[in-house]
Amino acid sequence: MAQSWIVTCDPHVTFRFQTEYQDARCAILSFEHLVYRSISSLTQEILTPYDQRLYIQSLRESYFPKWQAPLEFEACAKELFQTLKNKRISAQAFSKVIQKLPDHFLASKQEIFLKLATLYEAYTQKKEYLDEEDILERAIEALKKPSFQASFPDRDTLPSKVLVLTYRLSDLQKIFLDTLAKTVEVEHLSVTGSVLSPVPSPVLSNEKPTHVLSVFETKTSEQEVEVIQMHIEKALQMHVPLSSLFVFCTRLADYRRELESVFKRADIPFSFWNASEKNINRVSLLEWHPHTLVFPHMKKVFLCGASSLPLESFFLNDEERAYFNQVFQMTVFKPQGDHREETKSLLHRLASRCESLSLTYSHRPQAAFEEFFKEVSPRVSVTVFHPRAPFVSRAKEKERPSPHSISLAISLALALAGKNKKDFLPKIYSIRSLTQYQNCPYGFLLKECFHLHPLQKKVLELTFQEEGEWIHDSLYRYFSKSLSLEQAVSQSVAILTDRFQKELLEPDQERITKLLRDFLEAEKVWRAKSRFEPRSFELAFGTDPQKPLELSWKGKTLFLRGKIDRVNIDEKAREFEVVDYKTGSTVPSTKEVMEGKSFQLTLYAMALENLFLPGYLPSRGFFYRVKDRDAKKGFQCETQDQWQDLKEKTLSEVFSLVEKIETLSFPPTPQHCYATCELKNMCEQS
Repeated sequence: MAQSWIVTCDPHVTFRFQTEYQDARCAILSFEHLVYRSISSLTQEILTPYDQRLYIQSLRESYFPKWQAPLEFEACAKELFQTLKNKRISAQAFSKVIQKLPDHFLASKQEIFLKLATLYEAYTQKKEYLDEEDILERAIEALKKPSFQASFPDRDTLPSKVLVLTYRLSDLQKIFLDTLAKTVEVEHLSVTGSVLSPVPSPVLSNEKPTHVLSVFETKTSEQEVEVIQMHIEKALQMHVPLSSLFVFCTRLADYRRELESVFKRADIPFSFWNASEKNINRVSLLEWHPHTLVFPHMKKVFLCGASSLPLESFFLNDEERAYFNQVFQMTVFKPQGDHREETKSLLHRLASRCESLSLTYSHRPQAAFEEFFKEVSPRVSVTVFHPRAPFVSRAKEKERPSPHSISLAISLALALAGKNKKDFLPKIYSIRSLTQYQNCPYGFLLKECFHLHPLQKKVLELTFQEEGEWIHDSLYRYFSKSLSLEQAVSQSVAILTDRFQKELLEPDQERITKLLRDFLEAEKVWRAKSRFEPRSFELAFGTDPQKPLELSWKGKTLFLRGKIDRVNIDEKAREFEVVDYKTGSTVPSTKEVMEGKSFQLTLYAMALENLFLPGYLPSRGFFYRVKDRDAKKGFQCETQDQWQDLKEKTLSEVFSLVEKIETLSFPPTPQHCYATCELKNMCEQS
C-alpha cells in the first residue's frame, strides 16, 4: 500500500494545497476524485449543480407548463431533493407524507409541495444523468463488494490511510467513508496541522494566539473590498507573508469582480484557486464554507459579506421543519437556529486558528454574526468605515496646476491653434458625460474634450464594463426579439465575442444566465402589480438618424444624446415609465432625482415626451438593479404640475453644469474618486 492520501471537500482547497506542497501533490485529491476512484466506470452524464437546476426547470415546464413558480424555485427544489436523497428518503415516502398533510397545515404551501413531490419522483427516476448523490450511492455499493480491493483500478497505490479535511460531511459522505474504512484507515480532520508540513504551525499549537478581532460596517459591498485592500496593504508593509493572508466571502460570486479589480489595481498577487499556481505567494480568495476553513498558517483572515449568509430555505419555517422531522422520525430539516449555531461555531473555530480576524458587512450583519459579536464582546469593536480620498502630499499639492491654470492653458492652446471654445467642447452632450462632469470634471476634460482613453490591458476575464454591456444586450434581445433567456444570452455571446476580442467562457455564460433568470423572476412579480407594459428597448436619440433632445433655458440652448434602456407604457392612461438597468449596487436616491441633482431618468423622460411620445405624461422613473433584483424608484409625478416642477429643477442643474464647462472649469475631484475609475492612471492625482 502507498502513502496516506489527503482528501479535501472543495476543489479550490485541493489546488491550493497542491501548490503549497509540491512534493506531496500526488497524494492530495478532492473528495469527488476519491469517490470516482472507487467506481470502475460511468456511462451517464454527470449533472453539475447548475445543470441540476436547469434539469429541474425542464421537468417543471414539462409537468406544469402554465404554473407560475415562486422566485428561486429551482434552487430551493435542488436543495430539497439533495437533502432528501442524502437522508435516503424515497420519492414514494415523500409523496406519501405530502398526500397526508393535515388540511390546516401548510395551507398556503400545499400546492407547491404537491408539485415538488411529483417533480422529486420524476427527478429520482432519471436514467441518463447522475448527480452527486447518485455517484456516492454507486461508490458505496462498489465498496461493499468483496472483490472491491482486487478490482480497484490502482490497487498497487491504494493508500494505507485517508485523511479527510472538512468541518462538515453529508450523511452519504459519512456512509461512504464508513464503508471505505473497512478497507483502509480513514481519519476525519478539520485542519491539516502537521500532516503535510514537518514544522507545526504556531497557530495550531496548544498555546492560543493573540487574537485581534475587528468589525467594519460599510454602506456598500465595494466599500467592504476597499476596507480589506487597505488592511492587506498595511499587512504587506509589515512583511506579513502573502500566503498567510486569506479572504473568505459568504457570496463570493457577488464580490468576485470587485475583488479582481481592486487587487489588480493595487498590484496585490491573489488567486481564487481555480487551478494550481506556480507558487503559494498570493492572497487566497475563497468561498466561506465549512470545506474551505481548513488551512494552517493563517495569520490574517478577512471575512466579507457578513450581512448575507445563505441558509437552507425549502419554503419551510421552523414549525414546518419540526413537523416533517417528526413524521420521518429523523432530523431531515435542521431548524434555522441550528444553522446559526453552526455558523457561530465555525466563527469561533476560525477566530482560534488565526492571529487576526476582520469581518465586514454593509448596513447590518446577519443574525449569526451579530450573536457572535455579542459572545466575543468586549473583545470586538465595530468601526464605521468612511471611504478615503486619495492622499496628496503638500509637495505634490504645490506642484499641481490650479483649476484656473488648467483653464488658462486650454484657452492659450485654442488661441494658438486659431480655434475657439465651440471647436473644443462637444456640440451634442451625452447624458452620461454630464454625469461624468458632475462627478469628475477633469475626467470629462480627458474623455469628452481631449478624447483620451486609457489603454485597455488585454485580460481573459470579463471587465465590469463588459459584463454590464453583456447584461444590457441580453435583456434587450430577450424583450425586443421575444427570445428565450438562453437564446438571448447565446446571441449576445456570438455578437460580443468579436467586440470584446475574447472568448466568453461557459462558466460566465452560466453565471450571467442565472443572474438574469433570477432578475426576470423578480421582475415578473413587479409587473403583475403594475398597469404598465414594456414597449420599447434600447431607444436611442441624438445619433444618426435620430434627432437629439433640444433643451432651452433662460435664452440658452443645449443638445443631448442618449439611449433609454426600456420604456413601459399604459395606453389607456396615456402615461409611461422610464427604466434604467444598473449592474452595480449603488444608484441615486429618489431625493437626488426629485431635486434635479441626478438627472438621467428625468432627461430620458423629457426625450420621450418631446421626441417619441408627445401627449403622454411621464408617470415614474425606475432604476432596476439587476444583480440585487430590486426596483428603486427615481421619480414619480402624479400631476402635470409635479412633472413641470421636476423639469425646472433638472434644467437648472444641467445648464449650471454646462455653464461651468463653457468657462473651461475642469478641476480634479479626489474626494469623489472611486476604486474602479478607468482614468485613475491618467489623472493628476496619480
